Formats: sequence, C-alpha cells, structure tokens
Amino acid sequence: MRAEAYAIEKIFDTPIQYRVPLYQRPYVWERNVEDPSEDRLTPFWEDIRATVARYIAREENLESVPESELAAFTDHFFGAVVLGKLDKSFDGIPSQEVIDGQQRFTTAQLLIAAAHRMAEATGFETTADALRDLYLNPAKHEPKSHEHSKLWPTNANRDAYAAVMGADGPQGVPDDPNNRIQEAYAYFEEALTEWIGEIDPSDRERQIKALNRVLRGHLKFVVIELEEGDNPQEIFESLNAQGTPLLAIDLVKNHVFRRAAGAKIDLDQLDEQLWRELDAKWWRTEQRQGRFKRPRAELFLMHWLTMRNRRETPALGLFSEFQRQVDPKVIPDSGIHDFVERFISDARLYRGFDNLPTGTVPRRFFDRLELLDTTTLYPVALQLFIAERDGELHKQGRDRALQALESWVVRRTICDYTPKNYNRIAVDLLKAIETSSEEPHVPIVEFLRAASVDTELWPSDAQVMQALVEQSLYSRIKPVRRVKLLLEACELQRRMESGGYAEINEQEAPQLKMSLTVEHLMPQAWQENWALPLDLSPDEHEQAEAEREAHVHRLGNLTLVTKRLNPSVGNSAWPGKCAALDAHSILHLNRDLVRDHAEYWNERTIDQRGATLAELIVEHWPGPGAFAD
Repeated sequence: MRAEAYAIEKIFDTPIQYRVPLYQRPYVWERNVEDPSEDRLTPFWEDIRATVARYIAREENLESVPESELAAFTDHFFGAVVLGKLDKSFDGIPSQEVIDGQQRFTTAQLLIAAAHRMAEATGFETTADALRDLYLNPAKHEPKSHEHSKLWPTNANRDAYAAVMGADGPQGVPDDPNNRIQEAYAYFEEALTEWIGEIDPSDRERQIKALNRVLRGHLKFVVIELEEGDNPQEIFESLNAQGTPLLAIDLVKNHVFRRAAGAKIDLDQLDEQLWRELDAKWWRTEQRQGRFKRPRAELFLMHWLTMRNRRETPALGLFSEFQRQVDPKVIPDSGIHDFVERFISDARLYRGFDNLPTGTVPRRFFDRLELLDTTTLYPVALQLFIAERDGELHKQGRDRALQALESWVVRRTICDYTPKNYNRIAVDLLKAIETSSEEPHVPIVEFLRAASVDTELWPSDAQVMQALVEQSLYSRIKPVRRVKLLLEACELQRRMESGGYAEINEQEAPQLKMSLTVEHLMPQAWQENWALPLDLSPDEHEQAEAEREAHVHRLGNLTLVTKRLNPSVGNSAWPGKCAALDAHSILHLNRDLVRDHAEYWNERTIDQRGATLAELIVEHWPGPGAFAD
C-alpha cells in the first residue's frame, strides 16, 4: 500500500466513480443533539466553517503582507480512506473500490451537493457548476445510468443517495427510515442556509467562493491505495476487526521506517531500542478530549505537532502534518535516527504526565486541566517539560509557568469567560516562547499578565471574589465536579495554613474509603425544615424567599461530605446537620463551620463564609499581581 494526502479536487475532479463494496455496512453517521459524543456531522461542518473563516482572514492579510511572511495555511484533514486498484475498463467511467472510509467519503459528498445547491439558489452559477463537478460526472463523458454519481454506495443506501444526488434533489421523495443519507443531507442544507443567511448580501460572493476553494483545495484525505497482490476484503476486515483501526501513528511508523530503510539504518534495532515503546497498549487506549474519545497516540501526535509547528494541528490531519516534519529537505537521511530518538523521548515525557507524584505542581496541573476539559494547553506543557529535559529551564521555572496557566484557566472558569479561543492562545504562547530570549516561563507569565481582551483576560482578585461571593456557583458552573474542585482547593489551602499538607484523597473517612460529594448546608428544598418567619407581610415574605433562593447555590452554602453522610443530613434543620458534621467530618471546611456557626445558619452567615472561602481560593490560585516579579 502507498499513502498520500490529496485534496478533494484531486480525488473527485476527474471522471471517476468510487464504489462501496457490498460487504461494508450502510451509512451510519448522524447528527445527535442529545449525545454530542455521537454527533459526527456538526463537528465536521463547524471545522469547514472555521476553515473558510481562516481562508478569508488569510486573503485579507495578503492584501498587506507578502505570502512568504505568513505561516503555511493549515488544511482540514478529514481522515484516511483506503482505495482499491483503479479499474479503467474499456467501456465506462474509471472506478475504484472504497475499502475503508466510506462514511467520510459519503459525508463529504453530501456536503458538496448541499453547497452546490445553495450556491445555485443564491445566483452564483459559476461556483455552483464547479461544485457540481465534484459529485456528478459531467454529461460530456457519457456516463451510464449508474455512473452519474462519483460515489456509488452499498445497496442499502443507493435509492436514498440517488434521490439526494438527483437533478431535483430529495424534495418530494419519501424518507427511507432504514438509512441516514437524507437526514445527513438535510442537516447540511439547513446549516448552509443558516450560514449564508448570517452573511451580509454584499459579502456573499466572496464567502461562497471561499467555501468552494476550501472544499476543493483545503479539505483533504489521506488516501491509501492498494497495490498488486493486496486483497481488498482481507484488508477491510483487518482494518475494522476487533476494534483495531489503522491509526495515524501506524502510518507515521510506516513512513519513518521507510525513511530509515533508505538511510541504511538497522530496522530491527530501531524497533527494539526505540519505537517499541509506542507499540504498547497504553498508546491505543482511548481518552476523552472535549466531546470525543481518541487513542492516546493520536492525542500525543496532535499536541506534539502543534508544539513543533506553532500552529493548530487538526486531529484528522496528523499523518500529513508529520510527513512535513520528516521531509528529506528538513531531515536528511543522516539525521533520521536522531529525529526518531528525540521523538520517542518526547513521547516518553508525554506518557510520564500520567505518573507524576501526588502533591506536586505538575500533578495538580494535569488533574485539574482534565477536570476542566482544557487539554488544549498540553502543547505548552509539553514544551516546558522538553525545555527542562534539555537544560533550558529549571524545575522552579517550569512549576511557575504551570501555576500561572492553571490559575489563568481556573479564574476564567470562575468568572464565566469563554474557553473557545484556548487553541489559538496556546499557539500564541508557543510563539512567545520561541521569540523570547528568556527562559520559557518568563514569556508565558508576561503574555498572560498583559492580556486585556475578554478572550484572553486573567481575572483579578476583585473579579474572582465578586463572582464567588455574589453569584450562584452550584447552578452556574457545570459539571458539579468543577464546584467540587474549588471546595477541595479550599480544604487543601486550610491544611497548608495549619501546617499540614495532604491531597484530598478519601480523607473524609479513610477507614471507609468513601469519596466526597458536594452538599448544600441550607438545602435546596429548604421549605420544610427551614421555614421563613411567620410574621412577615406578603411583600416581605416574597422578598425573603427570593433572597433565600439567591443564596442557596452560593459558595458559602456549599461543603464536602461523604456519600454516606450526604443522605443522612439531607434536608435536616441546622441543629441536626451541624451535629452530624461535628460528629463525622474531619475536614477543616466543616470543623471551621461547626466552630464559627454552631447556633444558626442563614443568608448573612452564607455571605460571611463565602467571603472566607473565596479568599482561600484566591490564595490557592494567585492572580496576575502575584506573578509580577
């Protein structure tokens, strides 16, 4: 087999028909609003839309900056497809079997068809014609009745696919409930209509042309083509059997070893002494990142390439991006062994992130980023660990940078600032490190402290205090494990202040090995045992009720208890709840509570305790002022 990265126009802009064999499953991708982890269509469209926006931005930059001074444009890679040998029969359109990747091929064709009709409906005929030629074979090539479409799906999908790709589209054709072709097309049609509707009419031509250019030249697949002697069905079964799909790291290994063979390197020795570490099961284990689960090897490769390139690396374009790293013009044959040695060393550092000692700054950093779903900063962390390994950064500097990054993320979470631009900010941090003459932690701290726009801002102590004391916490910050993180930090900070130091690790009741949960001191259902005074007027009663509801989810009204203690105290009145906490909890959070507020618990004491806990959080995650030196 041979593998190359090809743009859509290279694959589809010739007379061709890609045929899905009968032994493959039907089209199954769908939009799933209820379970985003199963939604395959929305992320694809969002990636295409983002690529179009980047394309437009690049066009605007080229008006004032020479192209040689701009970084290479990052294409959107949509994964790998495996194709059989090209069949150029005497009579008919050339054809190839789609051995693997038909879900991606079909999805791309459905989007292109919807884009063609959108361009046609808005009056941009030239662009519409160009898009049509990517999914239909032109009449001048005299295709047979079954050769009009450039993709011919398996039997189960053919009628629905023919209806969608027909001259009139799917209008008036009954939906086939046994396949998802029409639903996928309808989603793209709706998404494109919404997209073009948001664009000013005077700018639509530029945007639609950019969409055409992105779909044609910047939407790419890694195409793996079979060679003489390869058995298509056996290869399909081997790629899809027993949950062992072909990963980007497998393509990387194949490419590296081919380069090594050309450099006369002993491949057995290279495998045994270096590469075998990456063949371990650990690397193929899937790990959640955002909405998706990906093998650890893919995540490492994505973070490593982002770090090396100083630009975002799409998860589906990993192999092609790696090829650029080992291009013979960049790494000659004489340097391939050293390159592999360093690559494996970097991978070893990445795997070590899972085995850092409890209680250390790096351990807390990675644990907390995982809780906050903010793994986009991993390329920056990897750069710091590599700099420390190479003697370019002291451990103290590494930890200072990690503490600053962690504080920046946590404080932004508390203050409801968006995480949407964290990918770009990670790249900006890497560029700051590259251009600075200081140790890497210095430009990181300087960048974070200098940020002034909302998408980058490092919130001050005053902003964090206000958000924690005056706003709801439990109902605002989701999921609840993030609220638990803040309370655990309060407990850890109290232990540090009292002279002890221990991570929160089943410390509530170590003999029982029970985990901790977040508990409302004044219960959410407070009406039964926490009644308001009876002598209030109707207006006063309404105001008091609103005030209580506003306080129930605030930081000051929350604590940590064991799962066993939680239901036993539940909605109890304060005397019983306070006594249970006194008898069964060893946390500083609860010991302080019982000591200071044994007699009563109300809105005023919630605010008092909220301010105390907020100060602990501000101390635990120091803000930009603390990093001024």
